[in-house]
Amino acid sequence: MFTTNNRFLFLDSLPFSIAILDKEGNIVHVNKPWTEFSLTHNGTPDAYVNVNYLEVCQNSSGRDAVYGKKMYEATIKVLKKETRYFSMEYPCHDVSRNLFQYFNVFVIGLEEMEGAVMCHVDISKQKIAEKKWAQSSKKSTKLMQELNSMVYRLSHDLKSPLSTMLGLIEVIHSIPEEKTNLPQYLRNMQHCIHRMDVFITNMLDYAYNENKQVTVSEIVFHDFTEEVFKKLQGYMSVWLLIEAETTPIIRADRHRLEIILSNLLSNAIKYRNVHAELCYVKVRFYCGHNQYILEIEDNGVGIDAAYQNRVFDMFYRATLKDAGSGMGLYLVREVVTSMKGVIEFTSEIGKGTKFTIMLPMETSSQAFLLKKAQKG
Repeated sequence: MFTTNNRFLFLDSLPFSIAILDKEGNIVHVNKPWTEFSLTHNGTPDAYVNVNYLEVCQNSSGRDAVYGKKMYEATIKVLKKETRYFSMEYPCHDVSRNLFQYFNVFVIGLEEMEGAVMCHVDISKQKIAEKKWAQSSKKSTKLMQELNSMVYRLSHDLKSPLSTMLGLIEVIHSIPEEKTNLPQYLRNMQHCIHRMDVFITNMLDYAYNENKQVTVSEIVFHDFTEEVFKKLQGYMSVWLLIEAETTPIIRADRHRLEIILSNLLSNAIKYRNVHAELCYVKVRFYCGHNQYILEIEDNGVGIDAAYQNRVFDMFYRATLKDAGSGMGLYLVREVVTSMKGVIEFTSEIGKGTKFTIMLPMETSSQAFLLKKAQKG
């Protein structure tokens, strides 16, 4: 074993942990950053000094065992001069923090000394930054895909009704007044305008959910649900059943709850089974363990199993005959997520569909802030 002297004092000025090993793998000197790390994580200033580092690696357990084995094998090769250098990244054994270290070991470049220099560099900030960048990149890719879809739909779903209305106006102008079927043309134009209105409303709701903070207020659920239902086109063709506690009052974001109810109830109306003796939609509301549970069930046409895994995709339409915007269920899921909730559904062709939404009772602005933080 060789002894340390003043030639190693300069190592104290370096910003990373360094240890000097003799040819048997014993630690004979550590610099100041190593000592400080030992004080913080091992409790003693002389931790590892005069200890065989190879034995430390061999005694590693748990998740450290894999990295300990690699360090052991690499250090042996360096001490035997089978290789002059080795490096690797690894998660630090300390469980109290999210630490990552860059480990390298290399042959001492002095003729009078045989051994190796071992260095540990804290790269935690770099790894955390890399993780955040990867998450941000993934979200940016998703956002670009959604924006591309939105641009296409904006041009298609707004241009198509406008073209239809212009065509109808041209037809009206070209037909002699006494032969004009004006009421039918006006109904067709009204339908086109309604489609545009729904699409624009969905876009505004999307922007609201992305940018407005969650605002909690007290809502009388029964009255609120009836109010939302009666705003919907064709609501008189479906029977609304509300099953809830006596005049339940909930604390939630009023506008976001309206987006959820409006889209799900609208779907129940739009996809009702016209051959059924009675078309209905049941809305059940009750309190679970620290959460509100909302169920919306209908006896409509149901959703084919082949399409169920895509119903929450932006702009997805199961068929070309679907006159909807393809935004409704996507919006519902995004709104539920912004309120820290969960949405599930079951559906069977010819029998109907049931959506179940679980919202935490403490639905507050913290949910919105958490969502924005996760988006980076």
